[in-house]
Amino acid sequence: LVTQAREEVKRVAEDPAYFKEELARIRTQLIDENNKQYKKNAYWSAALRNHFYYGLSGFQYITDYEKQVNAVTAEMITAFAKKYLIEASTVKAVLMPEKNKSQN
Repeated sequence: LVTQAREEVKRVAEDPAYFKEELARIRTQLIDENNKQYKKNAYWSAALRNHFYYGLSGFQYITDYEKQVNAVTAEMITAFAKKYLIEASTVKAVLMPEKNKSQN
C-alpha cells in the first residue's frame, strides 16, 4: 500500500493532466456540498466561530468560496506535491501488529 501511494503521489507531482478530470469532479462536489451547508445554522455558527478564533479579517472564505475552489489548478497541486510530498524529508512509521507485541 505504501509503495502504491508513493507511486500515485509521484504521478500527481509529474503530470497535472493525470488528475484534471478528477479535480473537476472534486470541485463540483466541494461547491455542491458548500451550497447545501450554506443554508444551515451550523454552517454559520462554525464560520463565525472560526472567523473570531483565527482572527480572520474578512469573510472572503465564505463569500468567495466557489471562486477560490475554482482557482485551484492541477498545476498548483502538482507544484505542491513536488515541494511537500516528493522533495521534502519523510518518515515512515509502521504500527506493530498485535500478534508481534509479545515477541518483544
